[in-house]
Formats: sequence, C-alpha cells, structure tokens
Amino acid sequence: MTDEYDNQIKSLSELRLGELVTETKLRELKSSFGTIFNASMGAEAILQILENVDLEALKNQLKEEMRTTSGQRRRKS
Repeated sequence: MTDEYDNQIKSLSELRLGELVTETKLRELKSSFGTIFNASMGAEAILQILENVDLEALKNQLKEEMRTTSGQRRRKS
C-alpha cells in the first residue's frame, strides 16, 4: 500500500504548472486526483494562463533586463 501512495505522490509532484499532458494522461489524473487536481484544455486553459500573468511585473522585469543586459546579449534575445 505504501508503494502505491509513493507512486501517486511521485506522479503528482512531477507535474508542473503549465505542463502539457496528453488527453489520456489528463483523464487519468482527473480520475485519480479529482479532488486535488485541476486542469483545463484548449481556449479555457489559455484564458486561465493569461488571467494569471502579471503584466505590470513582466513589463518591469523586461525593462530591467533591457537596462542591464549588455549589447551583445541584447542582440541575441
């Protein structure tokens, strides 16, 4: 029984926010961990990602990067 729990914990801990999974894997995860797992597909998923982007912080981060990056590195990005 402990091995089963360890495998389930490992399966969940390997997931990352924004990770792409197959539809089959999505169904398996929802079936096994429906109460603690949340995922979306298609336009709904894209909308959730966009709603969570902090545009002001991203703008400031990019401005700082532009200010501090050397000319050669700036040309690469």
